[in-house]
Amino acid sequence: MAFVVLNHAMIWPLRSGDGLTAFAYGTCYWTVAGFAAVTGYLAAPKSAVDPVGFLKRRGRQLLGPWAIAAPVYALAPFVLPLVGLSFPIELDRGPWVLSIMLGGGALWFLPVLYAASVIATLVARRFAGWWPLWVSLAVYALTAALVRESPLAFGHGTFWAVTPLYVASYWFGLRVAAGWRPSWSRTAWACVFVSSLALPGLTSYWRTTLAMPWLAWLTYAAGVPGGLAALMLALETTREPGRIGRAFARLGVDSLGVYVVHPLVLGPLMVVLPGARTLPGALVGGSVAVSACYAAVHLYRAKRTK
Repeated sequence: MAFVVLNHAMIWPLRSGDGLTAFAYGTCYWTVAGFAAVTGYLAAPKSAVDPVGFLKRRGRQLLGPWAIAAPVYALAPFVLPLVGLSFPIELDRGPWVLSIMLGGGALWFLPVLYAASVIATLVARRFAGWWPLWVSLAVYALTAALVRESPLAFGHGTFWAVTPLYVASYWFGLRVAAGWRPSWSRTAWACVFVSSLALPGLTSYWRTTLAMPWLAWLTYAAGVPGGLAALMLALETTREPGRIGRAFARLGVDSLGVYVVHPLVLGPLMVVLPGARTLPGALVGGSVAVSACYAAVHLYRAKRTK
């Protein structure tokens, strides 16, 4: 989640066409596939026993926060000028509202992850094996070959075009939970992970410096192996977590809350932060937003628990 927030902070210098920022921006693309794969792995037992009940609970967990937050983000470009603040990015307000309400914007992964959960859970009731993963990737590849523009061109900036990638990632998690384990070494998975940082970084760099929006299809796809490798590396860690590992584990349960609230913190911060349109400024702003969001969500959850 920290990588996600930093990735969103880089949007400010990225819009100026900075090549180094474009590369750094691309290295974060493994995160969404990693979330989908981990979700599939953790959800496998529950979704197999009670798929309908599982999907209802996931709907409340994912679509509930989105339904509350989406109108806030949709109205932001109308409300901020009333209090003397400019909206952090240049946009046409009509298409912005439409994209948010159709599942785009900063919280796009909530409806997309739920869609992947529904598709994979329903398919798993009747079928097994690897073919759903390959079909999902084939659908994505075919769409990319036929559409010679950015995947975000659908629905004025929605992310539905990339959903097949996260259906495939979710299915990978289901298969791992079912007992599949490759004979790959930890070093091999680490090499896959590192490669999946570099390749999306390069495609993001080329997309920005060459002004070729179509390359975004490759950037999203190149991040998927890194997300899958991250799950496998985590599962192959057998030693007991130390103090730092336990601290991250405690913070991990707050990640969904951080995702929901971070645009409300990051957006205004990047508007007033000096140097926000540079890569160092974005990293500073993103780090401050990460810390503030985790602290706020953790304190809120701790208070509710008491």
